[in-house]
Amino acid sequence: MSAKGCSIAALVCGIVGLVFSWLGVFSIIALICSIIGIVLGAMGMKKAEAENVPKGLAVGGLVCGIIGAAFAFIGVICFACVACSAAGVGLIR
Repeated sequence: MSAKGCSIAALVCGIVGLVFSWLGVFSIIALICSIIGIVLGAMGMKKAEAENVPKGLAVGGLVCGIIGAAFAFIGVICFACVACSAAGVGLIR
């Protein structure tokens, strides 16, 4: 995969992770997409340096992936707390 392909994939995964991180039930999907975006962004930056092409898309994907992963991690923790408290009250059996 070329630097441009990695960079675009990183940006798409980072944006998907960032959007899904705001939807509580989909936080685990957002976390997975964000981690993939971080990995692809790092690969895209490394390949962009080797090919001597601009690395703006890779940086954007990396930043969106990091922010999405942080929000998704918080969302997963909050969702787990709500599920545990609902089970403790007896709403879930």
